[in-house]
Amino acid sequence: MVKIFFSRLREYPEEDKFLQLLSTIPKKFHPKILAYKQREDRMLRLMGKLLLIESFNQLGIESDTLMNHYLENVDGKPSVNLPFYFNLSYSKGIAVCVVSDEGKVGIDIEYITPISDINLYKDYFSDKEWQGIMGDKMSPLLFYEYWTRKEALLKAAGKGLKDDLSTIEVINDEVIVYNIKYNINSVNIAADYICNVANSGEKSAFELMEINLC
Repeated sequence: MVKIFFSRLREYPEEDKFLQLLSTIPKKFHPKILAYKQREDRMLRLMGKLLLIESFNQLGIESDTLMNHYLENVDGKPSVNLPFYFNLSYSKGIAVCVVSDEGKVGIDIEYITPISDINLYKDYFSDKEWQGIMGDKMSPLLFYEYWTRKEALLKAAGKGLKDDLSTIEVINDEVIVYNIKYNINSVNIAADYICNVANSGEKSAFELMEINLC
């Protein structure tokens, strides 16, 4: 089972509404959310935690149980000491959360915008990937497709973008990272966005659900 939940930031709530929503989630999450200075960043992080709680509620796990098993490793990657994996991502007004009981999972979403100097990113891609990207100069779609695949894989593996992305080729839907096979699936969230999810379980269909939070 792989379930993906997402929510759109349709409008910015007033500060009192934001604080009201913040009060509905465990206080453990508050400092990191409030550390963001930009209003959109704070709201998206709050939405991500609300999606996380809702996703586990749908699995029959209440928020108190979730928090009792909530952990963060030395790199700050969150996890739960339960037979489930989850991951969050955010981009320009959309928050996404993926939950899986079929192995490690990672997700990344990016809003498609023009890339002013694409050559700055060359070292992040293999020669074959770069040839494909440069052969598609009129559109940044392939760049974002490969980028979200790479980040989803590294998030699933528990590694950050500090890793050498050029050594992780994502042209195929099955990729081996740190000796573990991952399956990659594109997720159609909204126009002008590209989203990919990677999981270490068997390749299977996923459920996609939009939740209106604000």
